[in-house]
Amino acid sequence: MDTTSILIPVAIILLVMLLLWRIKNSSNGKEYSNTLLKVRQKRKGSIYADANPHAEPMRKMVSEPVVVDQPQDVPDAPDELLDLKLLSYESFQGEYKTDKTFKSLRKPHPLLMSLSKSITDAQELINIVRSDPELVAMVLNMANSPFFGLRKAITDINHAVIYLGIAQVKNLATQFAISQSFEFESAAQQEAYDKIWKTSFLASAMALFVAREANLENPSELSTRCLLCYLGDITLLSIEPKAANFYTGSTPLYMRIRGMQSLFKSNAAVMGGVFAQHLKLPKELHQGIGLSYQPLSNEWEDLDVTPEEKQSILFCYSLCRLAEYFALEADSSYARAPSLSYAITHKPELYQLNEQLEQNGLGHLNALLQSPRTKIKLSQMLGDLKKSLA
Repeated sequence: MDTTSILIPVAIILLVMLLLWRIKNSSNGKEYSNTLLKVRQKRKGSIYADANPHAEPMRKMVSEPVVVDQPQDVPDAPDELLDLKLLSYESFQGEYKTDKTFKSLRKPHPLLMSLSKSITDAQELINIVRSDPELVAMVLNMANSPFFGLRKAITDINHAVIYLGIAQVKNLATQFAISQSFEFESAAQQEAYDKIWKTSFLASAMALFVAREANLENPSELSTRCLLCYLGDITLLSIEPKAANFYTGSTPLYMRIRGMQSLFKSNAAVMGGVFAQHLKLPKELHQGIGLSYQPLSNEWEDLDVTPEEKQSILFCYSLCRLAEYFALEADSSYARAPSLSYAITHKPELYQLNEQLEQNGLGHLNALLQSPRTKIKLSQMLGDLKKSLA
């Protein structure tokens, strides 16, 4: 028999058997794949599913929310903060008799209203300041101080606006206009006023720089707001001579508030807001001043404050604290490493601030303050201010 005629049928048979075997295995594999898919779907693909079929299944491992980068040890609120109950600006407004309280003060400077408004035109500001020769002299005197480090002396208000900018000149004029409403009898009052003046000036200058670096809207307006946040400190100091004791030393903010509320049934923020209202300053200004301590309590729910206004209050609170640690409290260790973090500084006034900054679009302020460029600039401002007031 021909060998070829035998091999061909055998090869065909083997090929058919091979095909049948492949088809069968393919069917089994498909069934296995479908079963695995069902198991994965049932377990929702969880990487935590236990390979041991007898192990107790893990419950809600995937569906429960996961908090990322949450600190393991959240520090408890400091006792100093727990012992402080912040006076409500709304209730203070309703109870305070502004006419009776402020009648002993001088009449407000006639230009204060104009200076407190938004000014974006250089000629408008020049015309306002020029109308008061004494104000011009005061602005030029400060403009030529070591704080601004100008190589060439400024001889008129036009040059001051050109070299220093609208924001700086406006703040200088505003600060001097405010000072004309007050007079101090004792040396302690005058010493306290000098420290408040220096702190408010530094706060406004720092605010202008930081707001620009942080790309915030209206840096000049934020700078002026920081300046006006100290209106209440000056008002309270003028009305209550004993308030000088809270400024001549290095008293922290929470201690100043607690002491003022105990002695005078007031604090600098609510007093400043009411006095700004008495001066007929715009509502957003007197409300912002009156609520300037609100970040200390972090109670915003019942307040009629827009998100933009809340952000402004938080920004000014942050920069005023920064200026106070530098100038009012003379904290040299803080000046070397400025921060708005309670975990780093352990300052009670900052306990709830970081959370509020993050929630209101200002979370980048801390990183900005800790940058080498900002540290150098702020340190330079503080040093130049000391020289200018020496």
